[in-house]
Amino acid sequence: MVIVHVAVPVPLRQYFSYSHTDVLAPGTRVLVPFGSRKLVGVVDMCEQKTQSDDSLKTIDTVLDEEPIINDVLIHLAKWLSNYYHHPIGETYATMLPAWLRKEQTREALLSLAASDYLKLTEQGIEALQDEKSVKTPQLEILKWLKKNAQPKITAKQQFSSSTLATLHKKQWITSYTQISEPGIDWLKDIDLAPKPVASQEQGIAIGAMTSSLNAFSISLLEGVTGSGKTEVYLQIIERVLLNGRQVLILIPEIGLTPQTVSRFSHRFNCEVGVLNSQVTDKKRTEIWMKAKLGQLPIVIGTRSAVFTPFFDLGMIVIDEEHDDALKQQDGLRYHARDVAAVRTQYHSIPLLLGSATPSLETLNNAIAGRYRHSKLTQRAANAQRVNQHIIDMKHHTVHAGLTDTVIEQMRGHLQQGNQVLLFLNRRGFAPVLMCHDCGHVEVCHSCDRPMTWHKQKRRLICHHCDIQRPVPQRCEQCGSHNMTPEGLGTEQLEYAVSQLFPDYPVARIDRDNTRKKEAFNALFDGIREGKTKILIGTQMLAKGHHFPNVTLVVIVDVDAGLFSADARAQEKLAQLVTQISGRAGRASKKGEMLLQTHHPEHPVLQELIHNGYAHVARLMLAERKALNSPPFYSQAVVRAESVDASLCQQVLRGVKQCFQQHENLVHIGPMPALIEKRQNRYRFILVLRAAERRTLHRSVNHAVSHLTGDKLAKKLRWSVDVDAIDLT
Repeated sequence: MVIVHVAVPVPLRQYFSYSHTDVLAPGTRVLVPFGSRKLVGVVDMCEQKTQSDDSLKTIDTVLDEEPIINDVLIHLAKWLSNYYHHPIGETYATMLPAWLRKEQTREALLSLAASDYLKLTEQGIEALQDEKSVKTPQLEILKWLKKNAQPKITAKQQFSSSTLATLHKKQWITSYTQISEPGIDWLKDIDLAPKPVASQEQGIAIGAMTSSLNAFSISLLEGVTGSGKTEVYLQIIERVLLNGRQVLILIPEIGLTPQTVSRFSHRFNCEVGVLNSQVTDKKRTEIWMKAKLGQLPIVIGTRSAVFTPFFDLGMIVIDEEHDDALKQQDGLRYHARDVAAVRTQYHSIPLLLGSATPSLETLNNAIAGRYRHSKLTQRAANAQRVNQHIIDMKHHTVHAGLTDTVIEQMRGHLQQGNQVLLFLNRRGFAPVLMCHDCGHVEVCHSCDRPMTWHKQKRRLICHHCDIQRPVPQRCEQCGSHNMTPEGLGTEQLEYAVSQLFPDYPVARIDRDNTRKKEAFNALFDGIREGKTKILIGTQMLAKGHHFPNVTLVVIVDVDAGLFSADARAQEKLAQLVTQISGRAGRASKKGEMLLQTHHPEHPVLQELIHNGYAHVARLMLAERKALNSPPFYSQAVVRAESVDASLCQQVLRGVKQCFQQHENLVHIGPMPALIEKRQNRYRFILVLRAAERRTLHRSVNHAVSHLTGDKLAKKLRWSVDVDAIDLT
C-alpha cells in the first residue's frame, strides 16, 4: 500500500494522508474525500507500506498523468506557506487557477492549449497545378501552405478571414486541431520592430542587466516619470526572447494592461498572454497551460500572475513596483514583489523592478547594495521637466473645490488645444450627507462610517462594505428635509467642471464608470484620440498612462495625505504627487502641475517640490530608522474580527502574553484597526516588530500556535499578515 500525503484546500495547517495503489509524483492533483465533501488536493509525498491501513480513506481519482505543478512551484508553495504562516492546502489553491481547483482531467487541460492550423487538401494541390485559374490572394495562401509542409500558424493569424473562408468553401484547405509538444516553437516567428536608439542612461541600464541574464540578480530601475523605463524593459526582454526564454511582466492594475500589451505585442510581433481579473477562469487556465507548454513568449498580468508556470522562464519584470496593489490583503497575504524575488532565485534568473517612486523597502535594499541600482534622470524624447506650483487655498475663492487660479490656468491650457487632468481620490458626489438643521450625518450602520452620496445612482453607498440604500427625503433624527452634501467627490467635480467649461468634453474615470471593460477602453480611447479635453479621475489615472496632450495636472486636495493616522500616508502622498506629475508634459509640450492645499508650508510638500521624491524618500528612511520601523524592522500584524469588540481585545491580549519571553520583539496593541468596524464586525490588531526576521517568524509561530489552541479564538476570525503594509 502507498500512503499519499495531500495538501487539501482547508484552513488547517497540515497535510492529510490517503491510501492509493501507486506512487504519485509531487505536484499531481487528486480528488479526495474530505468529510462529506470531495476536494481537489495536491500530492506532497508518498510512503510505501508493507501493511495496509484501513483507517485511511482512499484517493478517489488521480486527475493528472504527470504533475501539473513543477518543482519550482512546489518549492514556492512551501516557502509561501512557511513565510506567510498560511495553511499549505489553501496556499496551493491560491496558486492554481479556479478551473484547476475543479475536477478537470489532463485531456481537458491540454485541449485548452490546442490550436487550429491549416493544411492543403488533395483538391487544393490539384488547384495549384493550374495557377492561372486561381485568384491572387487565394494562390498566395495555397503556395504558402505547400511550401510549409507542417505550418505552425493559426487560421486567422496571417491571412484574411474572407479569403480563408472561400478556400474552405472550395475544399482546397482544411483546418485541424493540434496540441503542441512542450517546447519553444515561437522563436522563429519573432519579428522585431525597429527600436529607437537608447539614451546614454538607458544604455547603461540595459548593459548592466543584459550582462548576467543567466544568473539570479535583483535590479532597481529608478527613472523619473516619462524617462523611458518601458523602452529599457523592451530592449532587455528582446535579448531574453532571442535566447529562447520566456518573460513574465507584472503590473499593479488592469488599467495598465491594454497599453502594455499593445506595446509589447507590436514590438515583438508575438502572442502575449494576459492575466487579470477580467479574464475568465477558463481563459486564465488556457494561458496558464500555454505558458507551461512554452507556447507563450510573454505573459503580462497583475499580482496573481506571479504563480504562472513556464516552460523556460528567463526573467521577471515588475513595473510600478511600489504600488500597494501588488500586496494581497486577504487570504494568503503575499506580496508579488517578494514572491517574484524568491522565484527568480529558484530559477537563477534576473528580476527587474521599475518605478519613478520606489518603495522605501526597495530603495533601502538598493542603497545597501543588495540590489543593483540604475537611474534614469532625464525624460525621454526631449520632454521637459514639469513645473510644480503650490496653491494656498486659504487666500483664494473656491468653486466646487477649484480655486480661481486653477480655473484660469485650466482655461489657458484648454484654449491652446491641450488636455487637463484633475486628480481627486474620492468617488461619488459627496463623501457626507448631513442634515443642515441638526447636523446628523447619514452613516453605514454596519461600519459606523459616513456613507457617500452617489447622485447619479440616487444611492448612498458605503465605500467600506458596499452596502447601499436610497437617499433619505428627510433626516431620520429630526425629520428635516434640509439634507445637504458636504465635501467633494469626482461626480460633483465632473458636474461643476462641465458647467465651468461647457465647450470642452469632460470624462470621469473612476471605479463607478469603468467596471465594464468596454466602458474603460472607450474612455481611454477618447482621451488618446483627443476627443476628451478634461480628465477627472482617481488613482486609476496616476499610474503609467501615456497621454501626450495633457499639459496641466491639478491635485484638487492634497491635504488628506498630510494628516493621517496611517504611518505610510506621507510615503504614499509623495509617490502619488510624483506619479500624477508625470502624466503632464510627456511629449514635446511643456507640462505643469498645481497642488491645492491649506498647508503650503508643510515640510513634505516643500521638500517634494524643491528636491524631488528621491530626496524625500531618503529623509523618510532616516525617520523610519530612528523609529525602529519597516524596512529596518520586520513587521507582522495579528488581526482579530468579531461582533464582540471585547472578545477581540481579550484574544489579542492572550497572544501578547506569550511574547513576554522574547526580549528582542516589539509589540504594539491590541488596538483598533484604522477602520475599527466593518460589516458589523469590530477589528483589532496587534503589531509585532523585530530587528531580526528570524525573531519575528519565531514570534508569529508562537502566535499561530496559541491561536490554534485557544478556545476563545475559535469564536472569532483571526489572521496573520507578515510584512503588513495596511493597518486598516
